Amino acid sequence: MRAAEFYSRFNFSKAEASSYSIVLLTALYVIGISLYPQPEEPSYTGTFEIVSKKFILEGNERNYGPYRRRARYGSFRPLSTYVPAHYQVYIQWDDDTYPIFVPQEKAYLLKQDKITFTYRITGDGRLRLLEFHDDNGHADSAEILDFGYFKFENRESVDSSILNFTSHTNQIPARKGIVFGFNFKLKGSDQSIYTELTEETLYPGLPDPDLQKLVYQDASPFTIKIGNNSSTCYLLENDWELVPGKWTFKIKDGDRLLAKKTFTLFKP
Repeated sequence: MRAAEFYSRFNFSKAEASSYSIVLLTALYVIGISLYPQPEEPSYTGTFEIVSKKFILEGNERNYGPYRRRARYGSFRPLSTYVPAHYQVYIQWDDDTYPIFVPQEKAYLLKQDKITFTYRITGDGRLRLLEFHDDNGHADSAEILDFGYFKFENRESVDSSILNFTSHTNQIPARKGIVFGFNFKLKGSDQSIYTELTEETLYPGLPDPDLQKLVYQDASPFTIKIGNNSSTCYLLENDWELVPGKWTFKIKDGDRLLAKKTFTLFKP
């Protein structure tokens, strides 16, 4: 059958027939690929020396919840700072260096001098990363050492301030400038290994003006060496944070709860 007869019989214009032909050929190609899948490139696993690394900063305080105002590791991270979205890492590959990107939640892997992952080599000779090998340790428990009020030393510069425990209490007046929470010791058999934990806080409902909604919970990952001490605290610095009720701080390893403390905020 001639093309002209085909177009006239089905009332197709040449443009319509061309479009339908492309769709049909694409469908046949997809069916062929599914019936006869192409063999995958072989994968490899290797351990590579980390030559250099740097933060790739992305986002600002409007993208994140109230945990930005937390005090951790004895220093305070101000609201105005940016959050690292991922890390650009250069590894030693053959006789050259090669960049890979490590997500923020895998930051603990960069505490070592080497990194292990599974990868493929693409047709144009590039490295395609498939999966990181998670060799981090796991904490057995977390012992709460102190809870209650904390204060900053050298308050002129919050970035270099030291966070010190002052007195025990679980009753906190809702007043600006107060820092409260607990410090803890992370216990486990792998004393020299870093692990990733999650810091989770439950609120009675904070009317965050940036998010324009009530915030009842937030969580953020952090890395810590097993055997070290750390702290999870909150600095009340805005009027909208002065919400009476139950505030609960948790330290978790995956789904396992390692430490938990609830404070009651009241109107002074």
